[in-house]
Amino acid sequence: MKVCIGDLDQIVSIMQQTSTPDGFGGETVVWSEFAKVYAHVRAIRGSESEDRGAVRETRQYIFVIHRRSDLSGTMAIDWEGERYNIRNIKKPSPREQFMDVIVEYGVALD
Repeated sequence: MKVCIGDLDQIVSIMQQTSTPDGFGGETVVWSEFAKVYAHVRAIRGSESEDRGAVRETRQYIFVIHRRSDLSGTMAIDWEGERYNIRNIKKPSPREQFMDVIVEYGVALD
């Protein structure tokens, strides 16, 4: 599907983990906002599974954003109050204006 600038109608936050000393020889890891960007969001798939008697839901999406070179798979995306783990960043060709970021909800964040 071809995306144009007007299709980027959702505001999402790209999050990254930062570590700070906890004063006891360890560190505290927190998520902080790395960037706020516009995105076009497309659902890929969703599923449910049972884990120790509890139903677990997972969903995958593609977030189409302006091309960037500073994203990594250790980051996450916050959208509509939920955090999505980045699973794959499809690097665009040199002439492409946008890039696809494949994310998953309902899994442990790396």
